[in-house]
Amino acid sequence: MTLYDIKFRPYDFDNDPKRIVKHLYRNFNSHDGIDTLHREDRIFLDKPHDNIRFVAEINDELHSSLVLMRSKDPTMFTLYSLVTSEEMRGLGLATALFGYSKVWIRLQSGLIVSASTALDNHSAQRFFSANDFRQIEHDNKEIYYEYSMV
Repeated sequence: MTLYDIKFRPYDFDNDPKRIVKHLYRNFNSHDGIDTLHREDRIFLDKPHDNIRFVAEINDELHSSLVLMRSKDPTMFTLYSLVTSEEMRGLGLATALFGYSKVWIRLQSGLIVSASTALDNHSAQRFFSANDFRQIEHDNKEIYYEYSMV
C-alpha cells in the first residue's frame, strides 16, 4: 500500500454507513448489529449539523475516520473522534488523514484545533504528540490538547 492507494474524502452519509458500521462491528464489540451499537458508536450513523467527518478509503473499505466539530468561534475546531482500523494502525494513516483535514480547516479560516483524550488512551496521546498538539491541561480523567494552524 502506498499513499497513492488511499482516497481521502468527506464521509458520504447516504452511501458509507454500512461500510463504517462493518468496521465498528469488527473492531468495537458491536456484536448484535446496527440496532444495538454502543451509544458512543452511534455518531457514525448520525448526520452532524455542525460537524464534518473525513475518511480514508483503501480498496473500497473505510479504514480511518476523523470527526471535526465546529465551535461558536469560527476559527476553532475540535477533533472529536479519530478511529483507525486495527490492521492500519501504526502506518501513519491517521496522521495522513489529519493532514488532509488540515487543508479543509485552513479553507474555513481555522486557527486552532482542540482535542482531549482519556488518561489511559496512550495511542491517542502518541498521535497528539507526533502531530504537534500541545498539551494545555489535564484533570483526573482527561488530557486536553491544542494544535495551532498558524
